[in-house]
Amino acid sequence: MNIELGDLATWVTGIATAGAWTAALISIRRERKTREEFNKDKLERESRNQAVKISSWFGGRILPGDERDSLILLNRSDTPIYNVVATMVFAQGGAPRMGEDMRDLPDHRACYTVLPPGTWRAAAPGGWGGMHRMPAVEIAFTDTAGLNWVRRGSGQLMRLPAEPFDHFEVTRPIDFELLAAVAFHSPQPPIS
Repeated sequence: MNIELGDLATWVTGIATAGAWTAALISIRRERKTREEFNKDKLERESRNQAVKISSWFGGRILPGDERDSLILLNRSDTPIYNVVATMVFAQGGAPRMGEDMRDLPDHRACYTVLPPGTWRAAAPGGWGGMHRMPAVEIAFTDTAGLNWVRRGSGQLMRLPAEPFDHFEVTRPIDFELLAAVAFHSPQPPIS
């Protein structure tokens, strides 16, 4: 069998070219995957931009001698949130820790059409704490981008699959609650 050197050189050049093309395509594919992951992470961070600025906590008694406790709702963003469901839950103890477990106890839930920027106090039934029970508040809402969120009593922020009133099966018509602005540096106004 006779092999011409010209043919061997052509084959080697062809194989080297195919290898270079394969390496380039693999590199392009990896770069595209890295860019897509970066863009996905960036979109996720941007989608959470307002949601991370929303929180809530148990505020204790409204006033000395008052039977009611309070929820503190904080919106540190520059725009309001909507369809707000604030639910008294427990941070510890043998009791419900998520709003979904409180569907049958609507007295421990407050609903608001809008929560403007700022710190707000809302009334809740009293006597929520107790022996070895630590009360907490979770807040579910729709942000200005139309995304639905819940910040659990533990602080965890999660996306909701549906609008909060529907997700928590809030009975219609909704009895919306009143809010009072809170100034922590001075005595807090009573809630009527």
